[in-house]
Amino acid sequence: MREIGGFVPKLGAGLWNCYNQSVEKVEVQSVGDALGVIIPPEVLEKLQVGAGDELILTPTPRGFQLTKVDAVSKRQLDDLTRIMQEDHELLRALAD
Repeated sequence: MREIGGFVPKLGAGLWNCYNQSVEKVEVQSVGDALGVIIPPEVLEKLQVGAGDELILTPTPRGFQLTKVDAVSKRQLDDLTRIMQEDHELLRALAD
């Protein structure tokens, strides 16, 4: 098989990215009045998440990164949200 951009594509085993990692395709679906995606079981297993767990969607230069919220991250996010709400005026002044 021909090498492309430093990797050999693997055919017949789903999609692969340039780092030889499996790429999962999901479809945007209507969920009530909102939109959502169904995350494949293999991805949920790799993320070690299940129903009710929280995920962080982080913008990156190449798209988005999906990360499980652990106890430390949850506390940090809660603290950040509280600070942003309590010190809104101060943060706005610092930004200007």
